[in-house]
Amino acid sequence: MYCKYLKIRSKNYKKYYYCSLKKGEVVLSKCAVCSLKEYKVAKPLKTTSKKQRKAENKRYSIIYQDLLKCASCGSSRGHIDKNEVFEGKNRQNSMKYGMIVPLCRECHDRFHNDREFNLKWKRLFQEEFEKTNSREKFIEIFKINYLD
Repeated sequence: MYCKYLKIRSKNYKKYYYCSLKKGEVVLSKCAVCSLKEYKVAKPLKTTSKKQRKAENKRYSIIYQDLLKCASCGSSRGHIDKNEVFEGKNRQNSMKYGMIVPLCRECHDRFHNDREFNLKWKRLFQEEFEKTNSREKFIEIFKINYLD
């Protein structure tokens, strides 16, 4: 059975289970409040494979050498995200070809919410890619052209 009070939360990038009825962290075995002998979460925790983690740890950028400083505002305080410029189905290609931009949290949010800001980075990385490869190769890999 599924417990409607069981939620998944995260703190410091670690996930844990939380009972909204009991108001506290729980261990997945028995629920004293709900009177369920055993309960499950409707959605299991998403795990990354070793191959995926290895690829994420080896990320590099073809433009930026220092990945610990925000490329947009220059901030080096706080958490800096290594963001793949081409997301979705092209995320793996972004990692493979070094299309990574280091961004602070505010600029990272702006990257995903501001279309012009997003296109600026995509055009910049496409131009850099085309210095060593052809435009046809870029279109073949990423299936789109941002410069025309």
